[in-house]
Amino acid sequence: MSRRSENLVLALLVASAAVAIWVCFLPYLAVSHIKRSLERGDADALSRDIDFPTLRSNLKDQLNYLIASQATTGTENNPFTALGALIGGSFANNMIDAYVTPYGLSQIITHQAQIATDKPQQGIDKQRLDRLFKTASCAYDSPSRFFVTLHGDNGEQIKVVLTRNGLSWRLTNILLPADLVSSGSSGSSAQRMRVREDVQAIKTQLQLYESISGVYPTTEQGLQALVTQPQSDPRPARWYQLFRELPKDPWGNGYIYRNPGVKNPGSYDLFSAGPDRQADTRDDDWGDG
Repeated sequence: MSRRSENLVLALLVASAAVAIWVCFLPYLAVSHIKRSLERGDADALSRDIDFPTLRSNLKDQLNYLIASQATTGTENNPFTALGALIGGSFANNMIDAYVTPYGLSQIITHQAQIATDKPQQGIDKQRLDRLFKTASCAYDSPSRFFVTLHGDNGEQIKVVLTRNGLSWRLTNILLPADLVSSGSSGSSAQRMRVREDVQAIKTQLQLYESISGVYPTTEQGLQALVTQPQSDPRPARWYQLFRELPKDPWGNGYIYRNPGVKNPGSYDLFSAGPDRQADTRDDDWGDG
């Protein structure tokens, strides 16, 4: 190989590495841009960085789930339970429509506001916003999903989720702490909501794995096949790392995966063993509400 060819190859390698680093850094740039836009109250900029329809839908799902879970706790014999949940769900939907604005979103992120009033307070606590983002921890959950964990003054945490579409990243979800709902929710409700979120994320990556390799991981390969390339058959012809680290359930255990499933013999089983940490018992949580 000539000197000129060697230089060309080296230049291409350096350029490829630079592009790869730039692509990996894109969600961090998106987070920084969202912070600046929140501080300025720049609605136009936020509409480019935040998928407001998807965010509203996800927040409504979380609040409705919490309201429904609380309404059914210990009130199985109450004939007004369903009506109360319906009214509460409608109220929550109206609150989300009011809150998911540039001002309201900043209040949710900074943990200033409780979703209990009919209007969000106007004004942004820029100092608190700055503290939150300075102490934030960021990490890829998958090639298409990025988590930003914000740490509050009193130890509370709130997770912001960014989703990739092509080369662009947009905020699509905020995983609310249960105590943002002023009526309160039981710890078990918050745990069930977390399991549902984790199970959905894993199912999404399993579907992507199947579309790439043509098969789902076997029981023996397990969910670890989403983290490291399987060395047992069936070995995927193509493989990409879909998780850097597998999520744990609220009780600190890995999610249980079986293919073929026992509950779903034509597909796979995916669930948390629940508080007793024993599979196939009454407290198993399948993340289906």
